[in-house]
Amino acid sequence: MAKVHELDGFREAEKMLKELDKVTQKKVVLSVLRKASRPIITSARAKVSGTSKRIAKSIRFSQIRSTKKLAGSIKPRGKDAWFSHFVEFGTSGIVGKPGGYKRESDNPAFGWVGKIPRGRKYREDQPAKPYMRPAIAEKKQETKDLLNKGFTEDINAAIKKFKK
Repeated sequence: MAKVHELDGFREAEKMLKELDKVTQKKVVLSVLRKASRPIITSARAKVSGTSKRIAKSIRFSQIRSTKKLAGSIKPRGKDAWFSHFVEFGTSGIVGKPGGYKRESDNPAFGWVGKIPRGRKYREDQPAKPYMRPAIAEKKQETKDLLNKGFTEDINAAIKKFKK
């Protein structure tokens, strides 16, 4: 489940953003979010690279398409990372779970969980090897600092450019 982290202390930046038009606001905010997400992405890639290089390569920032708010997420993306949640949370209890698949062979992940190819024994007890949660916890303060610094710098630069 995705967790939403809201930040406090950006009232001044919000007031400054209102001086700009909507297109410029969107560019500034997405630029700052991308720059601030780099420490978390780097840390998560380093933590998972020993387990799966495919997941490490696929971790990236992406904009969440919403009509009301500008937001982004950091997660593995693409067809090479379909099993990333098995690595992050483990696989204990997937098959035979109430409300789950009736037959083991109906499970789309049957035979391929945590680098175990099809045809070999399906491993139901793959231990969790978290990489995103520790990366977020480790780099949370650095990301907040980058957001604060980035907003003030990028908004001031956009205002100067806009007023010319």
